[in-house]
Amino acid sequence: MTIHQLSTRLNQSLERIQQKNMLVVDLPQPERLKKRLLLITDKFEMLAEKAPKSSNIILAFEKSTTQQKLTTRDFKNIAWGLSTRCAEHEKKYLFTDIGEQALNKIISHAPQQISQSLYKALVFSYFSIEKSELLENLDKNWILLRDFIGSQLSHQKIDDLNRKNWLTRVRKNPEIFTKNPFKNLSYDFLNNEQAFSEDISELRIASASWFWTDLIVETVNTACQMNDEDFKSRIDSLINLGKREPIYLNDILKKLLNRYCDSIYAHQPNQQLKMVSTEKMGNPLSDSSPSWNSIPPKTRQMVRSWFVRADLEAFFTTFNTYADTRRFDYWLRFLNQISYTQLILGTNSGRSSRQEHREFRALNNGRFSYLSGGTHTNNSFILQISGVFVVEFSDNGNACYFYKNIPFNNKYKHIDIKALKNKDTSICSLNHRGDWEYNFDAKLAELGIFPDQSTAKPKTPKSTSSTGYQRM
Repeated sequence: MTIHQLSTRLNQSLERIQQKNMLVVDLPQPERLKKRLLLITDKFEMLAEKAPKSSNIILAFEKSTTQQKLTTRDFKNIAWGLSTRCAEHEKKYLFTDIGEQALNKIISHAPQQISQSLYKALVFSYFSIEKSELLENLDKNWILLRDFIGSQLSHQKIDDLNRKNWLTRVRKNPEIFTKNPFKNLSYDFLNNEQAFSEDISELRIASASWFWTDLIVETVNTACQMNDEDFKSRIDSLINLGKREPIYLNDILKKLLNRYCDSIYAHQPNQQLKMVSTEKMGNPLSDSSPSWNSIPPKTRQMVRSWFVRADLEAFFTTFNTYADTRRFDYWLRFLNQISYTQLILGTNSGRSSRQEHREFRALNNGRFSYLSGGTHTNNSFILQISGVFVVEFSDNGNACYFYKNIPFNNKYKHIDIKALKNKDTSICSLNHRGDWEYNFDAKLAELGIFPDQSTAKPKTPKSTSSTGYQRM
């Protein structure tokens, strides 16, 4: 006798006693007893959903190929066994002829309302199939299973004693057994992931199930179809989802980056998207990062510009004793053409305990080197525009050098200043005296380099002496 049947009989007996003696019983609800009953029910459910032995599954499938009548236990063994591997065919029974034949027998011989234990076994097999298996095999049997489960859902009764069970969760999300299982689920997942996870956890879906793969894909697609503001608000939660499920992180990042590039926020760096994509896919400023080579050029340039701008700000403001906004504004005019940058920090900047300096070094670990042979206060900055490498220095009295090839091995951690000031291999060197911007523009024009189309020419600057604000 099941718990449900026992409860029903007790209630019926109590009703008869009340009617016979005209007694109205109004007692307080036994909350502790109810909780204990739920625990007992859970234990019974766990025992009921325990998969049968593999030997029993094999015998049931073999029996389904004969003229023998299948018993209720045979049907349950088959239902559980659809998601187990058939040794003869080296694939799960659901994708074999014998599995298709057995499934059709369940469907044809099933009454209008199948038992809940058989229904749960079928649901278990439905969710136990992996995405790769659906792609590698004909999925017609899986679709047949899905449609049959969906048709039986309305006939399954929910136990009044345990309304918080797996069947309640299925009833709340009937689209799981349709062609579009994530039409509403993806929105539920985006809007309240914790509540969604609690609901779905009752189904005990395996982590390798097609369900999680498709849910993540559809959830990201749903977010990408939102307006710019709503999409932006979902970025952090989707990245965190990818961190918890690392196998999907790369694809999530690519979709988020492409969508962000098409938004009104593309020029505003998203720090979470920037840092996680770099950790996962490598340096976007390096041509040796294969993951970035699969990203559309427009999107990759967006991320590059985030790093370039941050590097420009770091060199000309964060690590500079006096904020050199004039040089910063000049090189910012080439932002969309700069494909490579590298900071080379002097002794003071490399050892500085200032918070902004520590944060930059931590966030850009592996992207900067150390300068040797110069003064403690001097830093260097390398940027590449088209086929030209530009080398700037922070201390007064240092010219800017132009090279056709990078003048040092950028894999080295320590760079000697002499390698950066090599007049024999450089194209030329220019100083920063007077109206230096026009001299730089003229030289870059000779090299076929012009400011970005969206930037205007700089206004004629006022000449400054070598000891003034203008850096040399």
